[in-house]
Amino acid sequence: MPKQKLNVGDIFLISDVILNNEPLKLETLKIGKIIYISESFKKIIGFLVSQDNFEQVPNDVIDIEFSDTVLYTSNQLLLDGQWKVIGKQNVSPREEDLTLRLVSNRLYRLDDELEIVPTKDLKKYRKQLIDGFVLIYQKLNEN
Repeated sequence: MPKQKLNVGDIFLISDVILNNEPLKLETLKIGKIIYISESFKKIIGFLVSQDNFEQVPNDVIDIEFSDTVLYTSNQLLLDGQWKVIGKQNVSPREEDLTLRLVSNRLYRLDDELEIVPTKDLKKYRKQLIDGFVLIYQKLNEN
Protein backbone atom coordinates (compact mmCIF):
# COMPACT_ATOMS: atom_id res chain seq x y z
CA MET A 1 0.00 0.00 0.00
CA PRO A 2 1.48 3.41 -0.95
CA LYS A 3 2.20 5.77 1.91
CA GLN A 4 -0.12 8.74 2.41
CA LYS A 5 1.43 12.21 2.25
CA LEU A 6 0.65 14.10 5.44
CA ASN A 7 -0.05 17.79 5.82
CA VAL A 8 -0.91 20.06 8.70
CA GLY A 9 -4.68 20.47 8.67
CA ASP A 10 -5.41 16.96 7.41
CA ILE A 11 -8.62 15.53 8.85
CA PHE A 12 -8.49 11.78 9.31
CA LEU A 13 -10.65 8.89 10.38
CA ILE A 14 -9.46 7.17 13.54
CA SER A 15 -10.57 3.63 12.89
CA ASP A 16 -10.12 0.16 14.30
CA VAL A 17 -6.70 -1.17 13.32
CA ILE A 18 -4.51 -4.23 13.66
CA LEU A 19 -1.12 -3.42 15.14
CA ASN A 20 1.44 -6.18 15.69
CA ASN A 21 -1.35 -8.75 15.19
CA GLU A 22 -3.39 -7.13 17.98
CA PRO A 23 -6.69 -5.34 17.30
CA LEU A 24 -7.11 -1.79 18.57
CA LYS A 25 -10.80 -0.88 18.62
CA LEU A 26 -12.84 2.23 19.29
CA GLU A 27 -16.25 2.22 20.94
CA THR A 28 -17.37 5.08 18.66
CA LEU A 29 -16.06 6.64 15.46
CA LYS A 30 -13.62 9.52 16.03
CA ILE A 31 -12.10 12.07 13.70
CA GLY A 32 -8.63 13.60 14.14
CA LYS A 33 -6.98 16.78 12.88
CA ILE A 34 -3.22 17.11 12.43
CA ILE A 35 -2.08 20.43 13.88
CA TYR A 36 1.63 19.66 14.07
CA ILE A 37 4.10 17.55 12.09
CA SER A 38 7.49 17.65 13.74
CA GLU A 39 10.68 18.29 11.88
CA SER A 40 12.70 18.10 15.13
CA PHE A 41 11.17 14.99 16.70
CA LYS A 42 11.16 12.50 13.84
CA LYS A 43 7.91 10.73 12.97
CA ILE A 44 5.93 12.63 15.63
CA ILE A 45 2.63 14.38 15.00
CA GLY A 46 0.32 16.35 17.25
CA PHE A 47 -3.39 16.00 16.64
CA LEU A 48 -6.74 16.99 18.07
CA VAL A 49 -9.75 14.69 18.41
CA SER A 50 -13.29 15.57 17.40
CA GLN A 51 -15.54 16.75 20.21
CA ASP A 52 -18.39 14.66 18.83
CA ASN A 53 -18.61 10.95 18.12
CA PHE A 54 -19.84 9.83 14.73
CA GLU A 55 -22.02 6.96 13.56
CA GLN A 56 -20.54 7.16 10.05
CA VAL A 57 -17.89 9.09 8.16
CA PRO A 58 -19.19 12.65 7.68
CA ASN A 59 -19.65 13.93 4.13
CA ASP A 60 -18.28 17.37 5.03
CA VAL A 61 -15.47 17.94 7.53
CA ILE A 62 -15.49 21.74 7.51
CA ASP A 63 -17.79 22.11 10.56
CA ILE A 64 -16.22 19.45 12.78
CA GLU A 65 -15.10 20.93 16.09
CA PHE A 66 -12.10 19.56 17.92
CA SER A 67 -10.97 19.30 21.53
CA ASP A 68 -8.25 21.52 22.98
CA THR A 69 -6.05 18.61 24.03
CA VAL A 70 -3.15 17.76 21.76
CA LEU A 71 -2.22 14.09 21.53
CA TYR A 72 1.31 13.35 20.35
CA THR A 73 2.10 10.05 18.70
CA SER A 74 3.85 8.40 15.78
CA ASN A 75 2.73 9.12 12.23
CA GLN A 76 2.81 5.38 11.38
CA LEU A 77 -0.93 4.66 11.16
CA LEU A 78 -1.44 7.70 8.95
CA LEU A 79 1.49 7.00 6.66
CA ASP A 80 0.48 3.39 6.09
CA GLY A 81 -3.15 4.36 5.46
CA GLN A 82 -4.77 2.64 8.43
CA TRP A 83 -5.97 6.08 9.55
CA LYS A 84 -7.35 7.53 6.30
CA VAL A 85 -7.20 11.23 5.46
CA ILE A 86 -10.76 12.32 4.59
CA GLY A 87 -10.43 16.09 4.26
CA LYS A 88 -8.67 19.25 5.34
CA GLN A 89 -9.24 22.26 7.58
CA ASN A 90 -7.01 25.24 8.14
CA VAL A 91 -5.06 25.21 11.39
CA SER A 92 -5.74 28.38 13.35
CA PRO A 93 -3.16 30.31 15.38
CA ARG A 94 -5.16 29.28 18.49
CA GLU A 95 -4.71 25.62 17.54
CA GLU A 96 -0.99 26.18 16.95
CA ASP A 97 -0.80 27.74 20.42
CA LEU A 98 -2.12 24.46 21.84
CA THR A 99 1.28 22.94 20.99
CA LEU A 100 2.94 25.05 23.69
CA ARG A 101 4.63 22.38 25.80
CA LEU A 102 7.67 21.32 27.75
CA VAL A 103 10.28 19.00 26.32
CA SER A 104 12.56 18.34 29.27
CA ASN A 105 13.03 21.89 30.61
CA ARG A 106 12.63 23.63 27.25
CA LEU A 107 9.44 25.35 26.17
CA TYR A 108 8.33 24.72 22.58
CA ARG A 109 5.54 25.97 20.32
CA LEU A 110 5.38 23.80 17.21
CA ASP A 111 9.09 23.10 16.51
CA ASP A 112 10.26 26.46 17.84
CA GLU A 113 12.22 26.39 21.09
CA LEU A 114 11.11 29.48 23.01
CA GLU A 115 13.10 29.33 26.23
CA ILE A 116 14.62 27.24 28.97
CA VAL A 117 12.12 27.17 31.82
CA PRO A 118 13.41 27.62 35.37
CA THR A 119 12.69 24.63 37.63
CA LYS A 120 10.27 26.65 39.76
CA ASP A 121 8.07 27.29 36.69
CA LEU A 122 8.01 23.80 35.16
CA LYS A 123 4.56 22.96 36.57
CA LYS A 124 3.00 25.87 34.66
CA TYR A 125 3.30 24.04 31.35
CA ARG A 126 1.98 20.84 29.85
CA LYS A 127 4.64 18.21 29.07
CA GLN A 128 4.98 16.68 25.65
CA LEU A 129 3.99 13.08 26.23
CA ILE A 130 4.35 10.86 23.19
CA ASP A 131 1.73 8.14 23.47
CA GLY A 132 1.87 4.74 21.88
CA PHE A 133 -1.16 3.63 19.93
CA VAL A 134 -2.51 1.36 22.68
CA LEU A 135 -2.62 4.36 25.03
CA ILE A 136 -4.16 6.58 22.33
CA TYR A 137 -7.00 4.08 21.88
CA GLN A 138 -7.47 3.80 25.66
CA LYS A 139 -7.74 7.58 25.94
CA LEU A 140 -10.17 7.80 23.05
CA ASN A 141 -12.40 5.10 24.55
CA GLU A 142 -12.52 6.98 27.88
CA ASN A 143 -14.14 10.04 26.27
